[in-house]
Amino acid sequence: MLQPLLFDKGDVLVAGSFSALTVAHVAVAAAARSGRVLVCGTDHKASQTEEMKELLSQMDIKNVKVLSEAFCSLAEWNNAVRRLKVIIVLPQCSSSALNDPVTTMHSEHGDWNLLPDLSHGSVSKSKIFSLTTQQARLLAHALSFQKVQTVVYSTRSVCPEESEQLVRQVLDKTHTHPKLLPFRYKH
Repeated sequence: MLQPLLFDKGDVLVAGSFSALTVAHVAVAAAARSGRVLVCGTDHKASQTEEMKELLSQMDIKNVKVLSEAFCSLAEWNNAVRRLKVIIVLPQCSSSALNDPVTTMHSEHGDWNLLPDLSHGSVSKSKIFSLTTQQARLLAHALSFQKVQTVVYSTRSVCPEESEQLVRQVLDKTHTHPKLLPFRYKH
């Protein structure tokens, strides 16, 4: 999915909830176009950041930069994001589209508190609201970067509130710049 969206010497920022393996995968794709991968370190537990750095070191991946800022505090004028062309938003979600959410929750640092709801077939409205509030915040901030040419929002949820409905609501409330490609929904 990422390869055709990359730009020569353009950076990719990954925001949200993801594993070291996800960062490594994005870094390999970005390296083919001489791009870097940016990760906001304060958005993760210290143990997750260390796990990420250790895996990248073991795999000899050198094109990842861990920023000291939180994603929602990051501003476009920050020198670290001057080559930023793509933002991938991988927010914490209900994981309702997964047959076996346990494996993914474990590997991608998911919310274990959702398992009782998922085992009963649905997630409570209050938990969905909590998730969508954070998802909308991440997506709206990603869309605020004027020089970014592509924003990818990916969720593992079948709930429209966490997917196409959320994207449409954020786009309606956000003033996007003309370089951004139109919204396309993919299952």
